[in-house]
Amino acid sequence: DLCGTCRDLTLNVVRAMRLDEEMRSKAITELRNHLNDAAQQRAYYNSWCQRTRESETYQFPDDTEASTFQVLSFDFAEHVSYPSSSRPIGSEYFESPRVCGIFGVHNERTRVQANYLIDEGDSIGKGANVVISLMHNYLSNVHVDNLVLFADNCVGQNKNNFMCQYLEWRVLTGRNKRIELNFMIPGH
Repeated sequence: DLCGTCRDLTLNVVRAMRLDEEMRSKAITELRNHLNDAAQQRAYYNSWCQRTRESETYQFPDDTEASTFQVLSFDFAEHVSYPSSSRPIGSEYFESPRVCGIFGVHNERTRVQANYLIDEGDSIGKGANVVISLMHNYLSNVHVDNLVLFADNCVGQNKNNFMCQYLEWRVLTGRNKRIELNFMIPGH
């Protein structure tokens, strides 16, 4: 489990075992509520994945007819290292490897992921400009009425405010009819 909240709440439960029944109950309830929230989000995500694999159209509740839609997940992955040279000679073998950042966009219908590889020399971080530029590049080849997007970032991050503005721009300029952006609990 990669969730820091799960780890902290589990430690609270362990510590509460030495305390009174009320404190134990409270700690267990907090952990159970967090796990239930994560399970609900996962079920919602899975329902959209299933829906997109069954049909290319969907009638949203406030629409009069079904329209095309696409479900995408996106995020940065861990950096990977690769050799500075494909044929290291002598002392070059011991040089530090280069690092490559990976940003992935996963199409849930086709189960194909597009990866953007960013060499450490070209990296400008993981901020709003990078995420929006890469998503815009990817979405320029996706022609559907509706997008359902999933990301695991914290909703309070400033880059997500910019992402919401970018997605609103896509709707206002007619690139998409509707866009739903979902934030999963980080670590789940």
